Amino acid sequence: KNTPNKKSYSSFAELLKDIEDIYEEIERSEEDIAAGRTTPAIEVLEEIREKYGL
Repeated sequence: KNTPNKKSYSSFAELLKDIEDIYEEIERSEEDIAAGRTTPAIEVLEEIREKYGL
């Protein structure tokens, strides 16, 4: 069964590369948050919740 949004990998190396790319993106995001360049999503959601009484 093949779903349209599911990527198929022809090799383990391709899969590993995608996993490494995702890991690097997560690390960059954490560095951005730590450096104050961006706001964690949880903080934004908390502000929205408080603003609208959710």
